[in-house]
Amino acid sequence: MALSGMTDGTPTEPKPVADMALTSDQVRPESYGTAFALMAFGMLTIPFMDVVAKVLAMNGMPGTQVAFARFIGQGLFTLALLPFAILFLPGVFPQSASATRQPMGALILADLRAALTLANLARGVALAGATACFFTGLATLPLPASAAILFLAPLILTLLGGVFLKERLTFRRVALCVAGFPCVLLIVRPGFDGLGYDALYPLAAAFLFAVYFLLTRVASGQGSPLSMHVIAAVSGTVVLALWLYGGDPGSAGAHVVWPTDPSAWVALASLGIISTVSHMAIIIAFARAPASVLAPLNYLEIVSATALSFVVFGTFPDQWTVIGAMLIMAIGYIATRPE
Repeated sequence: MALSGMTDGTPTEPKPVADMALTSDQVRPESYGTAFALMAFGMLTIPFMDVVAKVLAMNGMPGTQVAFARFIGQGLFTLALLPFAILFLPGVFPQSASATRQPMGALILADLRAALTLANLARGVALAGATACFFTGLATLPLPASAAILFLAPLILTLLGGVFLKERLTFRRVALCVAGFPCVLLIVRPGFDGLGYDALYPLAAAFLFAVYFLLTRVASGQGSPLSMHVIAAVSGTVVLALWLYGGDPGSAGAHVVWPTDPSAWVALASLGIISTVSHMAIIIAFARAPASVLAPLNYLEIVSATALSFVVFGTFPDQWTVIGAMLIMAIGYIATRPE
């Protein structure tokens, strides 16, 4: 899941993606077409990763282990992309080998060292927890409903930004953020054949994603976005490895089920690739257009998740889930727009 760009990117707003959410006077409108295409591609692609994770979880693999595989793949694949970013993406990478005349390896190491900070390491821990919670919930929950609940993260982020970063919070914005939480009850409907208590997993994931985005705002400028992605993958991988292998062997978290079927290994490997490719598209999109322009495209993720859920699992959200999701998205969009 990704909620990048859910805010408008102004100085008083939380900025989920570091060093890539531009204001309207920093880019030219003629570059918006490419940004729209990349953003749409990224948001429509991310649910493919969630579908793979759900299939693996439904076949007995713990969500924590699925997240662990995703983080390993994300770190390795992103690290492999760093040289290409230096050569071909000057708008994303802060400096190029041709401009500085430094060896490629030196540039990569310098950028990774710049990103190796406490805030970036903490980002990885929060993202690991969010991913593990979300993937665990997918074992029993419908994908569209889980994705809809996850869109509470921007509302939580707005409130956390006001408390911890002293960002401006008006009564209207706080009221809208608070109003988003009861909408979850339309999706969950505890005791009325809804999702039940398993919905706590995407709720916990939404909170941890908000913490991740908050830390991203704090860590903004500490290395390129790709290097920050690598560092987050490293710390997330370590935390998930400790959870899987460092705990009580009889605990649920330590229950590791490595696949024997080659297709399952391919599925595991695809998690990191899909995650990196989709986020790279989003990163480049934010380098070409301001967040306020791209924000509405975030909700394509729900469209893709619903379509894939119907095609792969034969499930379609009921009317209450649709109403709850639409209310959460509408409130989230209004609450995070500039006043």
